Amino acid sequence: MADVEQVSALPPLDGLNSTDNGTDTVNGTAARFVATAEGTALAYGSLVLMALLPIFFGALRSIFSQEYINLLLSMYFFVLGILALSHTLR
Repeated sequence: MADVEQVSALPPLDGLNSTDNGTDTVNGTAARFVATAEGTALAYGSLVLMALLPIFFGALRSIFSQEYINLLLSMYFFVLGILALSHTLR
């Protein structure tokens, strides 16, 4: 059999996980992403909306009574409130 050298068409993956873009050594600081209040509100608002709409419309079509639906939504907001409070106390 002939010796065949296999050549990879992909570039080396050495630098994919590094975050050094050259400015860290010049400034002496590392760049950090800071979330804005508007972006955070949009993200959390979207998540809550996407969680509540399926619950609400699914509850309308379900066989459960209104009492169970109210209990489910109350528990959802209770857990969400506890998480929000624990996040602010940190």
